[in-house]
Amino acid sequence: MSKITPEWSLRAGLGVMYLYSGMDILRHPTGWYWAVRPIFKWFPAGMQTSLTQPDFMKKFLMSQGVLEIIFAVILLAWFLPKKYAKWVAGLTALEMAGILFLIPIDAVTFRDFGLLGGALALFLLLNGGFKSTSSGGSSPTFQNKVEHKPIKEGEPLVQTFDQFIGNK
Repeated sequence: MSKITPEWSLRAGLGVMYLYSGMDILRHPTGWYWAVRPIFKWFPAGMQTSLTQPDFMKKFLMSQGVLEIIFAVILLAWFLPKKYAKWVAGLTALEMAGILFLIPIDAVTFRDFGLLGGALALFLLLNGGFKSTSSGGSSPTFQNKVEHKPIKEGEPLVQTFDQFIGNK
């Protein structure tokens, strides 16, 4: 288990999600019309008519499916430079933020928050946004700011919050 890092668990989770949805979009594009229609409501009325035509929707979704499979391969391919996974994570975070901003809240909105958080966390990890102090190993160690004093007999074990964080 020590070889599983937060980066790889996030990459695997997002990669499998993209692989699954990309393959499903390619296999059943009409089953995804519900996910695309609300986005087009933001466009002018004249464009909405042409954008919601079945031929355009199918082509749009097929290209989305191919793009999602490419994202999945990049996220799951450990041998590729991390910069590619960083860009996919950043694009995923932007996509999820856009979905949360543009699409009305529905029964599946909750998962978009999780995907946004996971993609943003992966982007920050790969962008060097997570800094830890390390004692030579690969796992981070955190500095403890609490001063540990031996408990005297009869002294209560519970501390105040100020004592806990080190303020006198």
